[in-house]
Amino acid sequence: MDPSDFTERPIRILILEDYLSDAELLERELRKAKIVFEAQIASTQEQFMAYLREPPDLILADYTVPGFNGLEALEIVRQQYPFLPFVFTTGTLGEERAVETLQKGASDFLLKDNIHRLPFVIRRVLREAEENQARRRAQEALQKSEERYRLLAESTKDLIGLHETETFAYTWLSSSVQELLGFAPDELLGRPFAELVHPDDRPTLAKLQAHLRLHQTLPFDRLEVRMKHRDGSFRWMDKIIKLRRNGGAVQLQSHSRDITAYKQVLEKLIQTNTELENFAYITSHDLRAPVVNMQSLMRMCDRSGANHEKNLRIMEKLDHAVEQMALTLEDLTEIVEVRKGGSVYKRPVVLSELMQFVLESIEEQIRQTQATVQADFDAAPVITSNYSFLRSILQNLVTNAVRYRHPDRAPQIRIESTPASGGIYIRVADNGLGIDLARYSDRLFQLHQRFHEGTEGRGIGLYLVKKQLEVLEGHIDVESEVDVGTTFRIFLKNFA
Repeated sequence: MDPSDFTERPIRILILEDYLSDAELLERELRKAKIVFEAQIASTQEQFMAYLREPPDLILADYTVPGFNGLEALEIVRQQYPFLPFVFTTGTLGEERAVETLQKGASDFLLKDNIHRLPFVIRRVLREAEENQARRRAQEALQKSEERYRLLAESTKDLIGLHETETFAYTWLSSSVQELLGFAPDELLGRPFAELVHPDDRPTLAKLQAHLRLHQTLPFDRLEVRMKHRDGSFRWMDKIIKLRRNGGAVQLQSHSRDITAYKQVLEKLIQTNTELENFAYITSHDLRAPVVNMQSLMRMCDRSGANHEKNLRIMEKLDHAVEQMALTLEDLTEIVEVRKGGSVYKRPVVLSELMQFVLESIEEQIRQTQATVQADFDAAPVITSNYSFLRSILQNLVTNAVRYRHPDRAPQIRIESTPASGGIYIRVADNGLGIDLARYSDRLFQLHQRFHEGTEGRGIGLYLVKKQLEVLEGHIDVESEVDVGTTFRIFLKNFA
């Protein structure tokens, strides 16, 4: 019954009292307060046990009844009806005994000198009993709901969890966490959720928590976060979240799916698209050397026709430059196919012959700058790899050595190969301007990066070199000193 309305039906009260006058005193106080009730009075243990077969709404008991201790009565009631309101009404009760009655489960105690407070005490204990019963029902319903939820959760490979709403700590999570994150469920219970999330994703989590505290609602029902694996790595999780309300209890429910593979594919797709967008820049960069050669040859041509033999020699070189441009276009076409996921054709490459082709393609630049190029491939003369990529790599490194020459001296470029486990090293050293690695090392191989003022260039060559080496399963290192020169050392895997 609702204790706020005592007229709905009479309150059934069992009174344990050996003095009838004291029992009547209790009844009189209740009538004065206009409380409607039905009372049964027991003065012995036998009567008390008989009336208890049909549980009342409330028990009022004297602490001492001949042959029957009040605490014994309380113990009997608590065994049969753990939540039935039980109030001691007695003439005297010391502080220690009062504390003992409450510890053993009494709802309250009232001295008969303060009997006028009886209606207030009854209203309060009945209200508390009703509230406690409502909470128990909510908890029981929540427990049943959670049991059904857990049975469903254990049947999926996704991570299902329940969180408290302050720190989002897990209060329960499915056993699939072992497979997804490497933790046993018990290891994560009670830990603030932020500890399990990548630092870069914690601001989003903080906004979610702040909104929930302020508005008691969720600002969104889905988020992507990186959760920590036992091995120290992070897994991308797509989390669907919602609030579960059951009576007065509120929990956050989450359903998490591992999307790490999807994220990796997406990242690779974005990278590939970016590289394809930059293809126009790369194409213009690799075609620049033969175009410069052609322009120089055209300027050298005697347009008056007076020197026919000279023009023939120039036309031969011009024809060679056009042939180099065609080969460059073929190489770039292959590069694009590789970046789109195609395979790389590999064959034995004689490095001295490859170097000769590269030097011929930039012949005019070498002549105009009076550059000296020394190449020594005796220690490792041949490698099985992709010819087009190797040509582009060496051409970019040598062209950069010429382009970024020191203004006070002619370029000196030294190229040599040495054998290595599983491949070879090629070293390209120059005496040019050098690079301030302390300032630029973190973006040395990024696209459109330039490190010298007043020099031509579009910041593409080193980016392309690194990308091509990655495809060839190689790598590149650099040493440099400003105003002294730069040395690049590349490792090439031998696919023989």
